[in-house]
Amino acid sequence: MNLEGKIVFIAGAITGIADYKQIFAVAEQRLQEQDSIVLNPAVLPWGMEWEAYLQITKEMVRCADAIYVLQNWENSRGVREELALAEQLGKEIIYEPREVVIV
Repeated sequence: MNLEGKIVFIAGAITGIADYKQIFAVAEQRLQEQDSIVLNPAVLPWGMEWEAYLQITKEMVRCADAIYVLQNWENSRGVREELALAEQLGKEIIYEPREVVIV
């Protein structure tokens, strides 16, 4: 996958995931190594309502060229909504390979 110069949004479960910041940070680093511009929702400030986060992440999806979906996203309502929007907008969707080791 050639991500050079593309804006890539990381989609992944956050609620209920204790080490989500590290998981997103590792993905962000991998994507930056491919010369992409990364939109990482895990760096948003803590304390807002869930709906506010979703509003922000949906705007990130609109700005992105591609969506990089982390493993174990299936039970995340937010990721499902982000993916539905991405599909509606015709964004490229890339699923993290299963062989990627999550630290």
